[in-house]
Amino acid sequence: MPVFPPPPIVVRLDGHPLLTYRPAILVANTVMVPVSPFASRIAHVVQCSRSRVVLERGRVRQEFPLSGSGGVSRFRFAVALRAFGYAVRYDARQRTLWVNSPPVAPIAVATPFAGQLAPPRVIFTPTPVETPRPPFTGPMRPRRTPIPIEFWATPQPSPNPRDGR
Repeated sequence: MPVFPPPPIVVRLDGHPLLTYRPAILVANTVMVPVSPFASRIAHVVQCSRSRVVLERGRVRQEFPLSGSGGVSRFRFAVALRAFGYAVRYDARQRTLWVNSPPVAPIAVATPFAGQLAPPRVIFTPTPVETPRPPFTGPMRPRRTPIPIEFWATPQPSPNPRDGR
C-alpha cells in the first residue's frame, strides 16, 4: 500500500544538505526533485515548459520530462546529476541521496608568447598623506537643531501650590 505523502529524502551535496520547502521524494525507485531550487544548483541554464525542463551546464544539454501533482513539477535528479559528471549514491536506510561534485580541473591559460615569462610589473602605490585634523570649535551639537538652546530656554520647576508660595 503506497504511503501518502511519500516520506522526504535528504539530498546532501558535498556533505551539506540542500534545504527546501518542497523536499525530494522517491517515486517508483527514482528520486524526484522539484525544479526549484535543485535545478539551479546543478545547471547554469534552466528552461521550463509545461511538460519538460532543459538543463545546460557547459557544453552538456539535457532534457527531462516533468511529472508531479499539487502544483509541484518534479524531474529525475540522479540522471541529471550523472549527465553533468556528479557522483550519486542513494542510501535507502537513511533515506539520503549523497551527491559529490565533479573534480575541478585546473584552468589552462594559453601564453601569448613563447619563451620566458615576463618579470612582474611594478605597481604604483601612492604613499599615504596625513590629513590635517579639523580645528576644535567647541562641543558637538546635533546637526538638525532648529533653535540653539540658551539659558532662557531651560525649563524651570513650577512652584508647588502646597508650599504656599
